[in-house]
Amino acid sequence: MPEIATYKCSNYQCGLTLRLSKNFPVWHSHTPKEIRLRPGRPSAGAFIERLRSESFCLNCKKVVEYAEPNTCKACEGPVEAEQLGAACPLCGQGVMMMPRLSLF
Repeated sequence: MPEIATYKCSNYQCGLTLRLSKNFPVWHSHTPKEIRLRPGRPSAGAFIERLRSESFCLNCKKVVEYAEPNTCKACEGPVEAEQLGAACPLCGQGVMMMPRLSLF
């Protein structure tokens, strides 16, 4: 199921906020708009080119798409697949909280 998770650092002076998608569909260019708006329909599977997942790269310090678990597509460095409860990658003092999770 596609989701977008919003993570926020608990250190108010840092304020890092990340929005990461998981299993989000990448549609073929000829996909009708009606199907893109309702990806849960059984007929939508034929129009999905691939599923996209993002994470935060510890080397690049950017949100990146990852092809293989725990590997950045850009620099092949380590990525954190789960941010919840992890130390903030920017300030190192706060803990990443999830104030919002959107399921599609």
